[in-house]
Amino acid sequence: MQLYFTCFIVCLVIGLSDAIQLVEKIDALGIILFCVVMFIKIIICQRENIAQILTHIVKYDENLDKLDKENLKIYYSIVRYNTIFCLTLFFFSGMCGVTVVFCKLVVYKHSSNQATLGLINDTEILKPLPYYIWRPIDYKEHYFAAFILDIVTASIGCTYNTSTQIVYLTLLTFIIGQLKILQVNFRNYGFVCSQKSTDKEKFYYLRNLIIEHQRIISFVKELDDNMKYLLFLEFTINPIQITSSLYEILVFKLDTMLPFRITLLFCMMLQIFVLTWHANQIQIYSMGVSQAVYDSEWYDLPQRIKHHLLIILMRAQKPLTLSVGPFFVLTNSAAVTVSIYYNCFYIIYNIMGHVQKF
Repeated sequence: MQLYFTCFIVCLVIGLSDAIQLVEKIDALGIILFCVVMFIKIIICQRENIAQILTHIVKYDENLDKLDKENLKIYYSIVRYNTIFCLTLFFFSGMCGVTVVFCKLVVYKHSSNQATLGLINDTEILKPLPYYIWRPIDYKEHYFAAFILDIVTASIGCTYNTSTQIVYLTLLTFIIGQLKILQVNFRNYGFVCSQKSTDKEKFYYLRNLIIEHQRIISFVKELDDNMKYLLFLEFTINPIQITSSLYEILVFKLDTMLPFRITLLFCMMLQIFVLTWHANQIQIYSMGVSQAVYDSEWYDLPQRIKHHLLIILMRAQKPLTLSVGPFFVLTNSAAVTVSIYYNCFYIIYNIMGHVQKF
């Protein structure tokens, strides 16, 4: 499928020169950007490093029987939460494929009905396809075969887009779940220690919590090293896609592709929201570990354990973050930088206005 998708992108680039109208060029350019970003994300997600990161989740699932009832409840709540978000992403990504196909079918059906009523000749029937690409055959003679091929392409594209988003979302929600469980364990540490008879047993349990905390820190660091350039790509291309969709919606108001443009715009904004929201949650929950340590009834514990708890508290003051390339940390503020999108839109709007005059 990747070879087919690669050929599709090449045909998109070649077909861009065949687009005559301005709206066709904008549509084609937007789809090219979308597909190129998607293809790069597929390559990144297939790297061995990402596979190794995912094995941590698999190994954790294999040891669920070691979790107590409260931790298991938190874990399954995160699983349900992640499932809901994944299904939401799948739905809106699929709707992008459905609407782009449906809008073209509406145009063909309307034109075909006009020919049936004798308003136009059969040779004047419009036969639009979902994508403006170069084709080695005359698509008007083989319209339905070309249309079915585009439907297959849309299905592959939606599947790839959803898969890459789900991989990253699953990793983020897994980290959030681990931090929630760690907070509960630290908060209950004093109570657990009250049931242990020796200081050695108390320290051994604390040692396991410290190892778990260090494991989460290493996991986030490894994920950040492998994903920060993917996020940079996402936050570089998404503003262009969002602003081009806004331009098309506002300028070509009554165009038949309006449902697709609205769906695509919402899908792009949803993807940005999902990334920034969960990255911000990781930052919040990582700092919440220090509060959990403080709430652990530490004042009744031996001096040696107090010293180690203080070190953990100090370490937790530094939040765990994900980066957008080498430039800035991914937080909610990154999603609400409306001025960036507005400036991009304003520039594109003025450029296109001058182009239309000529």
